[in-house]
Amino acid sequence: MKRFIPFIAALFCLAALFEAPCAAQGTVTTRKVRLSDFPEKTTRVVLSGSELFNNALKEQISASWRLSPYEFCTFEEYEKGKEVPGCYYLVAASAASGREADPGIIVLCLEKSGSKGDEDPMKTGFEVVNLPCAASDSPSGREFAFLPAFITIIQRYVEEAMTSDVVSYAGLSGNPTLLLKDKDLKVVFSEDDLASPKVWDPSYEDKNMVLMDEDEADELFTQAAENTVVSYVVAPSKPEKGAVCYKMLIRADTYELCYFGKHNIRGGFPAGFAVKDLKAISLTRK
Repeated sequence: MKRFIPFIAALFCLAALFEAPCAAQGTVTTRKVRLSDFPEKTTRVVLSGSELFNNALKEQISASWRLSPYEFCTFEEYEKGKEVPGCYYLVAASAASGREADPGIIVLCLEKSGSKGDEDPMKTGFEVVNLPCAASDSPSGREFAFLPAFITIIQRYVEEAMTSDVVSYAGLSGNPTLLLKDKDLKVVFSEDDLASPKVWDPSYEDKNMVLMDEDEADELFTQAAENTVVSYVVAPSKPEKGAVCYKMLIRADTYELCYFGKHNIRGGFPAGFAVKDLKAISLTRK
């Protein structure tokens, strides 16, 4: 935690540097302020995937989108309108996880529309947040079980980013692990989410950290099991040099993002939760 404090302080300083000259000129450019119009603007949800995914996305947006007006649009409409100020877009798109040449994962990305070169900062387009969802070439299907959580996590992030420049600049990676301190909270890892079976230490069970078959773990998540956090990993199915693995722990009953980490995939560092992740999580549960 001590190493995290300078990072937070640096972000505060960064925000202050942005705000001071802006106040003098009557123009504000911090991300927090650029997001302030989010509740008033329409979020256009792009239907660009398979029919199965589009239907699931429409169902979840209709059930749980609450921060702004919304409407659905096609990918073609998104391409035509993404540089025109006036709305936000939520789009599922293939992306490179790291520095690899070809897109390896699918991300759920929230963007503010507008040209990046616009002189008016409130009309400048930018990426608000993106959340890795699945491998692009052979998704496992788990993304459907976790989709309600993804929608909630994005909205919760936007709520916090509208009131805090620290959150808006840190992104999801600035999410603390303090929520894991409650030892009554069961932390469930899918066996398939480990980098290797060797990284698991049976002593973790003393801290209410358990290892389960993927189907059992996902069943707990879909049933919204109380006081239960479930692992979720996103990585390219055939990682190229420079690819990145994303590791998450999401609470089943509240959809809170309790852990968000990532590492480069390379020899000796395959995709999945590594020893370093598990030790760090266990230390929060003293």
